Amino acid sequence: MTTAFFLIVLYAGANGYALTSVPMGSSDECQQAATKAKADLEGTLTTVRTSCVRANP
Repeated sequence: MTTAFFLIVLYAGANGYALTSVPMGSSDECQQAATKAKADLEGTLTTVRTSCVRANP
């Protein structure tokens, strides 16, 4: 699979901030994963921000 996009998730909880990135194959796949990640984490963590960015070839 060629990585066309990365899902970036920034989140904050009681122990501070963390950032993770996950390779995604398409923009649609990335947007769906971003929506799910935000919904899954919002109730547990203080702040959740998601972004899909295009990978450089």
